[in-house]
Amino acid sequence: GCLCGCAGVELLAMTVDGKLPISWSERARSSQRPHISNLAVAPQRRRMGVATALVRACEDIAREWGYAEQTLFVDSNNDPAISLYESLGYQVVSYLNAENPVPQRGQMTRVSKGRALRWVPSVNAFLVKKLPQPEAGQHRGAARNRRRY
Repeated sequence: GCLCGCAGVELLAMTVDGKLPISWSERARSSQRPHISNLAVAPQRRRMGVATALVRACEDIAREWGYAEQTLFVDSNNDPAISLYESLGYQVVSYLNAENPVPQRGQMTRVSKGRALRWVPSVNAFLVKKLPQPEAGQHRGAARNRRRY
């Protein structure tokens, strides 16, 4: 066997347009949202339904946690990924410039010596999907029991 793909779900505090809250007023308007992160599929396994299965599994987790929506960021130039997400019911809500992170002590030295990754500015699309809730009487964990790996 091989590792075909992976994805994570994390709770992020963000505003409705995908911004991470910085000011007190933004924090007051933000809430925790389940967010798909680091979805990747091995090149030899692409276009075989792996990404769709991973997204659906992430959605199941968000529903199990009691949330009615799922969010994600994707590079705005990644047309195949955006098309996939839109085909699964996600909608682009906004575009955000990926901020240049503040280097931590010693990081620039590691970059200059070739021992760390360089920051590449990009624009991310922020996508949101309203999650259909389980039918009345369906156990919340039933979706998890149907997953195939």
